[in-house]
Amino acid sequence: MWSVAGRDVRYALRGLRRAPAFAATVIATLALGIGANSAIFSAVDAVLLRDAPVSDPESLVDVHTSSGNNLYSSSSYPDYFDLRDSGTFASLAAYTPVSITMDANGRAERLAGQLVSGSYFEVLGIAPLFGRGFTPADDRPGAAVRVAVISDALWRRTFNADQSLVGRTLRLNSNPYTVIGIAPPGFVGPHLGVAIDVWVPTALQPEVDPPAAAVRRARGHAAIFDLRRSRGLRMVGRLPPGVSIDQAASRAEVVSSRLEASYPDTNRNRRFTLTPLGEGRSLRVATRSILWQLAGAVSMVLLVACVNVASLLLVRAVSREREVAVRVAIGASRTRLVRQWLTESVLLGMLGSLGALLVARLTTPLLHRFVIPEAVDLSVSPRILAFTLLAGIGSGLLFGLAAILQALRRNTLTALRAEGGAVATGARAAAIRSAFVVVQVAVSLVLLVGAGLFLRTIKNAYSVDLGYQIDQVLVATLNLEVRGYFEGGSKGADAGSAVYQELLSRVEALPGVAAAGAARMVVLSGGARSTAVSTDGQPLKNDNSNGLAVRANVVTRRYFETLNIPILRGRPFSASDRLGTPRVTIVTRSLADRLWPGEDPLGKTLHGEGNQLQVVVGVVPDTVYTTTLERDRPPTYYLMLEQNYESAVALHVRAAGNPMSLVPAIRAAVRQVDGQLAVEHPQRLRDVLDRTLSGQRMMATLVGLFGATALMLAVLGVYGVMAHAANQRTAEIGIRLALGARPASIVSLLMGQGLRLLGVGTAVGLAGAMLGTRYIEAQLFGVTATDPLTFAGGCAVLAIAGLAAALIPALRAMRVDPISTLRQS
Repeated sequence: MWSVAGRDVRYALRGLRRAPAFAATVIATLALGIGANSAIFSAVDAVLLRDAPVSDPESLVDVHTSSGNNLYSSSSYPDYFDLRDSGTFASLAAYTPVSITMDANGRAERLAGQLVSGSYFEVLGIAPLFGRGFTPADDRPGAAVRVAVISDALWRRTFNADQSLVGRTLRLNSNPYTVIGIAPPGFVGPHLGVAIDVWVPTALQPEVDPPAAAVRRARGHAAIFDLRRSRGLRMVGRLPPGVSIDQAASRAEVVSSRLEASYPDTNRNRRFTLTPLGEGRSLRVATRSILWQLAGAVSMVLLVACVNVASLLLVRAVSREREVAVRVAIGASRTRLVRQWLTESVLLGMLGSLGALLVARLTTPLLHRFVIPEAVDLSVSPRILAFTLLAGIGSGLLFGLAAILQALRRNTLTALRAEGGAVATGARAAAIRSAFVVVQVAVSLVLLVGAGLFLRTIKNAYSVDLGYQIDQVLVATLNLEVRGYFEGGSKGADAGSAVYQELLSRVEALPGVAAAGAARMVVLSGGARSTAVSTDGQPLKNDNSNGLAVRANVVTRRYFETLNIPILRGRPFSASDRLGTPRVTIVTRSLADRLWPGEDPLGKTLHGEGNQLQVVVGVVPDTVYTTTLERDRPPTYYLMLEQNYESAVALHVRAAGNPMSLVPAIRAAVRQVDGQLAVEHPQRLRDVLDRTLSGQRMMATLVGLFGATALMLAVLGVYGVMAHAANQRTAEIGIRLALGARPASIVSLLMGQGLRLLGVGTAVGLAGAMLGTRYIEAQLFGVTATDPLTFAGGCAVLAIAGLAAALIPALRAMRVDPISTLRQS
């Protein structure tokens, strides 16, 4: 058996060596089609199909606190304690993301961390590589123990995999922490997408993750273990044996109802929502629709590639009919011939798969650039390798069948006789190839329309009037909290305010700096500080019935100047607006119109967060806060940082030239103020805008690439059919020219066939596009899924490319020499 298979492989290789151009074309076509699929499958596999590296993930659930339409919101510490103690779950853990600064090797390094409950590692079923995980004794509010578990990646990257690190002390946020364990390789938490470096107990929340300054001022301390209104915890629970997720959800509903009755001010209409692990607020949910849409797009590219290759094999089958007939006549069985042809097709598919691995490796960086975090591994794994090889083998079987069926339909005697039979058989093959071209044209049009809609979305998103200028603006995170500059911290809030003032004055004095400011939130980052203000001039009620949903930002006095936000009425913040003077605010025009329609807002009093009163001193235009794709933007008001201290802000610097060239000087200025402070994530504000549109940009880029690939293959298909048709009609064309036909009529004759193929393919493609674009409508902005201009543009591009492909063989045919043709006939 193996010897027979070996002979078939050697025969196939000899045949491919005799037709190197054919083999190279087929392999390259398959490499493009299969490679695109392998790249997207690597993301689908990593994000949608793999479970998080935890024990028995099927029995784990994400637990959210839903309110209204927000099904996957976070929970408070008291709600977590109540649900944990209710017996609903076999065990329940809580965690929240935090940013932690580690002092190591003489420098400060920013780490991605998590505050986790003492049951965290037990619930997830994770045993540390070395040392131990947390226990309830490590996580007692009011009796916190400074211990930490670090990731395997951090252990290897920074500490050279030193096993003696367990039991030693690290300085995290300027405090000594004892390392008690090293997490196992690959463990990043219950969800994929973020590479966690360090875990610390939730009992350390007051120093690691203190609440907003307004909350600390109102409470007099930073602990929020008894504050139900503060919701930032995420929860993961393990179901009891034999209990389904629906049964657990029913038990959690009982707890929700009890909490609502006991705490109506904070828990009214709030319910615990259970989802399978990774199916709530996660990377999997955020990227699922985009990845499946891309999977559909690359499947169409592979279809076009297979159709193109099948068309080439049909031509090859027609050219080899006499050879096949001779072999049958001397005793070769049709079974043997079919086996050899399939071997050749599968061999081409496997060779195409090898090229596909290179294409996939070149494509996956685009996924990391736009939508898949770097923490998600998209390298070629055994599963990706198996998928690629199976795709190649399957494609080989698929496109090989058409040629095999074509060859087997031919009668041996007919093939051995005159040329007329060959022409008839060639005509049948040409009809099949024409049908293939229709499919290629239709699929290409669907992809071109999809790419066009995303390009229109990108254009519309970038055309939105932001209300400020982002060019030449640098933003960078500055966290004073980790150095103890907060109320109740080792250095206090007053010292933090002094640090801000000195730092901004140093930055403003740097050469090349036009203006500098700071803000609690960075515009266009996708995040927002949502709150409420009173609509009736009275304090906000506990049920928020007199509240208006707004957004707030805490900024320094030159923030508006740095972003070139004009003051429409009143004045900007000034140096006289400081702690101890009346609190002031600047509101957007829409907020002023909502609260005081037809009145002068200047001097009015705003009841804001914590029922603090602020006097309106200025009005600014409405600006884009989170993303340009946002359709219904809540109004905004601004508070002054000097009166509303925040220990973590984003530095904003407008440069006279390239803002990134200022980073070294800014870092030096920060070190002069406090040598342990780190300037984190410096980036241009324009790059922040690009990141908020990453999903749409990725779809426009990849679908555009896939559409261009499909268009190129379709054009080659049109060209091949037309060239073959012109070659078969050479004698007819010679006779027509000899009888006096004009060359232009020959061009019209052949172009008519090409136009028919393009017309049918375009009609089918338009119908497919009308159906397919409905699935991407939610991701479009400023353009409908059936936009006539985009559809017309796609048809125009396809028509121009297709007509050019059909025109070249037609022009060549009209230059046929009638005398030479008649002699050959």
